[in-house]
Amino acid sequence: MSLGFTQASFCLVIDSLALSLSHIPLLPPDTPPKPQLTPIGSITEGELVRLSCSASAPCPTFPPSLTWTSGLGGSVESQLQEGIDGLMTMTSTLTFTASLLHHGLMVKCSARYTLQPGGTTKTTLGNLTLNVLYAPKNTVALSSPSGPVPDGRAVTLTCQSDANPPVERYSWYKDISGQVTWKANGQTLVLLVSKADSGLYFCEAHNEKGSQRSKVMPLEFKSDQCSVMVPYIICGVMVLLYVLTVTVDVYKYKSLSRRLKVRGTFS
Repeated sequence: MSLGFTQASFCLVIDSLALSLSHIPLLPPDTPPKPQLTPIGSITEGELVRLSCSASAPCPTFPPSLTWTSGLGGSVESQLQEGIDGLMTMTSTLTFTASLLHHGLMVKCSARYTLQPGGTTKTTLGNLTLNVLYAPKNTVALSSPSGPVPDGRAVTLTCQSDANPPVERYSWYKDISGQVTWKANGQTLVLLVSKADSGLYFCEAHNEKGSQRSKVMPLEFKSDQCSVMVPYIICGVMVLLYVLTVTVDVYKYKSLSRRLKVRGTFS
C-alpha cells in the first residue's frame, strides 16, 4: 500500500494490538507540506534561543524526518505531537546562544517524507534569516587630515561603529590628563584647530542595546613654522649686527693706531 500524499489513500497505522485503517486527509504526492520555522522576529545577542521546525505528519507511522542546516551548533530535540485538532506534527527544536556572527544567517530545516516503505521519498524545505540585535561593536574614531594639524586648519573627526539596530547617537569627548570633557554630539566633529584643541579625543556610540567607546585618538597641534623661526631669526640678526659692530670698531681702532704711529715717526 502507498503511504504517499494522495487524497484518496489511507494511512496504515500499526500498533501493538491490531492493524487498523485510519481515514486521514492527505495531500497530493507532489506537494508535501513545507516545514514551519519559529520564531520569525528579532533575537538579542547572548540570548538563549529555541528555534522550532514543525512539519505535519499525515501518517504517524512514517513521520517526516527533520534536518537542520544552520551552522549554529547547539542541541537538537525532536518530538511527534498531537494537536488540538487531532492531527500529528513532528517538531524539531534547535537550542543555541545568539551571537553577532549569526546576524543575517539563513537557517534551513528540511522535512523528508517517506511515501511508501523502503520506497520513494519527498523533501521540502523551510528557512528563515536571523536578525540578531546587538550593541555597538568595533567603534573607532578617525581624523581627516591625519597627523599634526597647523593653526587655523579645519580637521574633521569621524566616529564609525557597527550596530543593530543602527547607532542612535554619537558623542565626542576630550581627555585631558584623565579629565574627560564632553565636546559634542554627532557622527562628525569639525574643529578649526588652535593650540587649545590639541589632546586626546574619543567617541561613544549608543543604541537601544547598549554603547561602546572608541580608543583615544591624539590630535596634535602643529605650530606655524614662520612664527617658530622668528625668535631665532631675530637672535641671528642681533648676533650678526654685534659681530659687524665689533669688526668695524676693531678696524677703526687699528686704522687710528696706524695713523698715530705714522705721525709719531715724522714728528
